[in-house]
Amino acid sequence: MNKLIIYNLLFVLLIRCDYSSENVLLKNTGLNKEVVVVIDDELHNHKYTNLLETIFEKEIDGLPQIEQMFKVIVVKKSNFSRIFQTHKNLIFLEKHENFDVSKNKWAKDQLIINFGVQVNENVFSKRSIKARDLFYEKERKRIRFQVKNNHNKTATRYIKDQFGVEIFIPIEYSTPIVEKDLFIADFHSYNEKQDLFKYIIIFMSKEEDLKNDNRCLRSVDSVINKYVLGVRSGSYAQIDDRVSIKKQNNFFYGIWNLKNGFMGGPILIKRFDDLGVIAIGLICAPNQEKRKHIRILEAVF
Repeated sequence: MNKLIIYNLLFVLLIRCDYSSENVLLKNTGLNKEVVVVIDDELHNHKYTNLLETIFEKEIDGLPQIEQMFKVIVVKKSNFSRIFQTHKNLIFLEKHENFDVSKNKWAKDQLIINFGVQVNENVFSKRSIKARDLFYEKERKRIRFQVKNNHNKTATRYIKDQFGVEIFIPIEYSTPIVEKDLFIADFHSYNEKQDLFKYIIIFMSKEEDLKNDNRCLRSVDSVINKYVLGVRSGSYAQIDDRVSIKKQNNFFYGIWNLKNGFMGGPILIKRFDDLGVIAIGLICAPNQEKRKHIRILEAVF
């Protein structure tokens, strides 16, 4: 009888220990823009390692300065210590032909991709782009989740009710203009550490403006001309037509500047064709990295 009790206790303890091990994952570490690439030691100078870096560190379109999609940190497998294991973005580059995606092995909300070099260059290049896109989408989801947990609920509810789209307005934004077919939120921080201002503008557009890219951009231009004004009389925001607009899916990436002024920065536009809605994000962050601001706008849009 006593043995049976002991066996039962041991069985319960084993189950609890196993259950606990699955639920005590550490918090992930590292920055969203970082990807740690763990390679077999003999692959350190392999051409595919360099190709992977080139693909992940591609220049971001629509920024006034050169910034990369990701920063690659290459680590030899022999140096892969616990300090790297909890990083949120991990790639294992090894001598095989497979491509596998897993998550949360050493930390919470962790994305891990394992793929091999024993494939031709075309296949490896396509897999590298696929991996980069998976990390990019994972970053978007992380940011959206963070903003959703701390957003301006009143503004978000109004946008949903008025425009039919769920856009989470970050808590730091104020909302100076809330009208029937127009919503504007802005943020301005000016101190010794930074000079930063951001706009989120949402408006109802004419049907014909949604069917033509040029008409859509002219519609955006007319809105920011009217509502994003400089200090000087006759100074207003405009799309910089000297820089080509890049389009991806329903996103437009470009540059804006201030007519009769000296300010400017990236502009992100998203078109919600089925709802007749256009969302605009404007950033002005002199001498600062713009990537993080664009990624937040992509996530909330």
